[in-house]
Amino acid sequence: MVDQYPNSPLAEALFEVKFESDAEWDWTIPGDFYNKIKEDFPNKEQKQDIVINLESKEGEIVPSKNFAQGKKGKIVFSNKEKTKIIQVAPGVFTINQLNPYPGWEIFSREIRRYFELYLQLIGDIKISQINLRFINSFDNFDIEKDSFEDYFNFKPNIPIDHPIENFFIKNQLSYSEIDSKLILNLGTPLNNKKNIILDFNFITKNDDNKKNYDIWLNKAHTYIEEAFQSCITEKTKNILGGENNE
Repeated sequence: MVDQYPNSPLAEALFEVKFESDAEWDWTIPGDFYNKIKEDFPNKEQKQDIVINLESKEGEIVPSKNFAQGKKGKIVFSNKEKTKIIQVAPGVFTINQLNPYPGWEIFSREIRRYFELYLQLIGDIKISQINLRFINSFDNFDIEKDSFEDYFNFKPNIPIDHPIENFFIKNQLSYSEIDSKLILNLGTPLNNKKNIILDFNFITKNDDNKKNYDIWLNKAHTYIEEAFQSCITEKTKNILGGENNE
């Protein structure tokens, strides 16, 4: 189990739902939702999108000096420690869990609880997509180019004989048995080649999965766990404290 590693690299877990239309968005919904969750999420903040208008100048497309604040925005609710976050916006609902991660049993229970409260308020709006995402950050590994394979089971491989400063690998895997896909990213942030990001984003647009999202959720988590285990070597598992984990 990913969340059983004592030295877990998990930086963030999130559950995101996108809805088919935001045309009937009611801005009283965030206030009503806050009243239901304020004991757990006392902090609230409104964030507005900024829309940059583009204009043609001397044959080039450049940002206009005049920009407009977008009509769309989002309301962000967080707990006192700001480790649990819920974001609501026209067409989107997101739950973010930062460190410390409480484990899948608790996180999945919280997903169901707060999402069901939200569904009660928005009524019959069709879901277009569901995401379950786990972002891992390996920032304590002294990984050099020639020892990368000691830690991970796949790596950047370029025939040119020059040191790799930064890299980004993206793979998309199909899970036809539940009509879903897993987008797996491995890479380094710019100017920080010793910090490796291993990102798993499990996605479905299937109607049955959307209707039974709680069942899909557990399956998605199981597949992410399997993918995580397959990506790291025994040396990495030992570094994470997994010598005694099944």
